Amino acid sequence: MADDKKKSGVDNSLSGKAKKSGIPLGVLRKVFNRGMAAYRSSHRSSVKSPQQWAHARVNAFINKKPTVWGKADKDLAAQARKSKS
Repeated sequence: MADDKKKSGVDNSLSGKAKKSGIPLGVLRKVFNRGMAAYRSSHRSSVKSPQQWAHARVNAFINKKPTVWGKADKDLAAQARKSKS
């Protein structure tokens, strides 16, 4: 039950971010999932959960931070640009 609530909260959060940013929800979900996976390999000690790390990655993607938009998720950035045109 707790996992369902977490998933629902993530979906609501990503859905809101997709609406505000104009980036498709599917693209943001992929960025989020990559953030979850990246947390497992390395993260800062101040980050308390994989969800926190993944949301930070989504926010960086939305704000077009070069480390995410131009490097780590470059392929997804291309999808986002394509969907806006």
